[in-house]
Amino acid sequence: MLLLDFWATYCGPCEESVPALDRLYREFKGSGLEVVGVSVDSVADAVPDYVKEHRMTYTVLLDEDEAAREAYKLRGLPQAFLIDREGRVLTQWFGYDQTVHEGMEKAVREALKAG
Repeated sequence: MLLLDFWATYCGPCEESVPALDRLYREFKGSGLEVVGVSVDSVADAVPDYVKEHRMTYTVLLDEDEAAREAYKLRGLPQAFLIDREGRVLTQWFGYDQTVHEGMEKAVREALKAG
């Protein structure tokens, strides 16, 4: 199971979503959840310091050529996708707040139970 999260260092709501996603990853990684953060920053130099400062333990990639943004038809930040083992997008979320987080946690739990 993959939770793919598009974010940027300049994104206000990402300040809240990044640590919450890291907690979600640490809680469910033993059950098969992978989290990958895709930075859409145009200046990649800021990303390593941000990752270190926010103690991000999940994989972080840079979308320097914008291919991932185009493939997932990114509409804003943060935007996250829950993807099953066959590569199907099960659900997606736009923005971040407590309601979005609760929906993510519920969807992850259900998807991991379903296999």
